[in-house]
Amino acid sequence: MSIALDIIETYGNPRRAIRKKLNGSTGEGRALAYLLAACLLHFCSRLPMLPRQSASLEGGPSFHALASGQFIGAVLIAPLAFYALAAASRLIGRAFGGRGNWRDSRIALFWALLSVAPIGLAAGAAAALPFEFDQAVADALSLFAAVAFAVIWAFGILEAEVPPKSART
Repeated sequence: MSIALDIIETYGNPRRAIRKKLNGSTGEGRALAYLLAACLLHFCSRLPMLPRQSASLEGGPSFHALASGQFIGAVLIAPLAFYALAAASRLIGRAFGGRGNWRDSRIALFWALLSVAPIGLAAGAAAALPFEFDQAVADALSLFAAVAFAVIWAFGILEAEVPPKSART
């Protein structure tokens, strides 16, 4: 199945979609690909807002400087932070009796990030529109992305840390 269809399935039934990702042959390479794709898409979602931000700062950084900073933060530094966050979620899961593993914790987080990337792209596009309501729409989409991320990640952690009922005997 394509990534786009997997993302759509995640919004319909997050537990089943995450379970498929965890039970499949998803290795560390695939998890890293999810993370880097999510980070790159989130970087792209910020690009439409940068010209307006650069123009509003007289004598401030240029568009290129802002874009370079966004790229370094989103694509080079954020993945390290997300690996640390996945490790922390695994340690918390273990402290509460979770039976998952490190790979599943990473996949749950990285898939949640990739799943909300299209909403982030829509929010970035809305914020760049030259209309009165653009910021309100962007804020609403950003809020929706945050809630969707929390829900998808929570279901992912449940699937990663709590074995299915058939395996609990």
